[in-house]
Amino acid sequence: MIEFKAECGHTIRAKDEDEGKVVRCSYCGKDAQVPQDEQDGGLDFLFAEVQRAGAQQVAAPASKRGRGRRHRSTVGTPRREGEFDWVDATKKMAFFAVLIIAAVLVWKVVVPALTQPSHATAPPPLPPVEESHPAVPSAPTYGLVHMSLDNQKGGLYVNSVPAGARVYLRKFGGKGDIWKDPSVDRSLRTERAIPLEPGKYELAVALVVNDSTLMNYPRYKEVRRAIESGGGAGVVEGFFLPDGSTETLPADMGDDMPKLIARKYPDVIINEKQWSALVALFVPDVSISELVSYIPQRTAFRFDPAHVKSELSYYDVPLPDQRFVMDVLERLGIAIYRKAPGDYQVFSINLTEGWLSHRELKGRGAVRAPGTGKKE
Repeated sequence: MIEFKAECGHTIRAKDEDEGKVVRCSYCGKDAQVPQDEQDGGLDFLFAEVQRAGAQQVAAPASKRGRGRRHRSTVGTPRREGEFDWVDATKKMAFFAVLIIAAVLVWKVVVPALTQPSHATAPPPLPPVEESHPAVPSAPTYGLVHMSLDNQKGGLYVNSVPAGARVYLRKFGGKGDIWKDPSVDRSLRTERAIPLEPGKYELAVALVVNDSTLMNYPRYKEVRRAIESGGGAGVVEGFFLPDGSTETLPADMGDDMPKLIARKYPDVIINEKQWSALVALFVPDVSISELVSYIPQRTAFRFDPAHVKSELSYYDVPLPDQRFVMDVLERLGIAIYRKAPGDYQVFSINLTEGWLSHRELKGRGAVRAPGTGKKE
């Protein structure tokens, strides 16, 4: 095994057969040449000297077979032709032994000392430690944690269940159906943050009527048949869980376009350098324990669980249901809790601070989106 220092100061260990080759430093990534061991060349010369002395040759400089420089011996008494001088050979062996030891000391002690950084400079950084688990975002501590929001701007975070619904957005006061307005950007999709200037906006979120997730809902096929027959407005409104939209209705885009199911939010208020959230829930009107099975299984929001649990108890949410409400809040930032048919409580987590807000929803009126209410 050959050990040597790279330019960065990192110790490289190379195999003996890599002598003289170029290898890559695992720390800095730069190429480094494995040094050559010059001991073999010196021994080759020594053996050649002994062989030539035994063959009755006059000691004279010759080209080397191995690596290293030849050394002419000038010490010793003259010897007769044909006589092997053991004293001279021993002196040569001792001389090369000293050279070998000196070379090893230089390579092991002097070279590392010269390549080490001086005391006036900082030591090189340690190699990075590989994490065996994903790093937890350090900020923000609470609120929306799976997406960054610019603190110097304000806007709207839009999400939906199912994900990937189309978003139609325009300034308040537009004429006609928003999904037919040619000035509206039709490339926007849910689960994104949209920077907006302060003001009042109109929003619609829509899914195609044959969305694969919708088709897996119980009794949804009846809703689709009603829409495709030219009606279905009342059926659609009664099928989905209320989420703050003022209308849930079929949307006809034309003969060459599939029919849509749209939820309308006509009065979205954006304040200066503040972020609001809107979650369009295309899920059946079911209990909170059933709702969990229809939403994505991932953490998108964080909050103080002890505080939220205390608030849920304050609003008379039964203990068995509190775990489901908190689970939905972690995934969506908003949880619609059905106390009784037509009577709902809306719990939401603020986007940037993580505190809990609460609203009552009677029938199917509007619900303030997460992050826009006041801290309870």
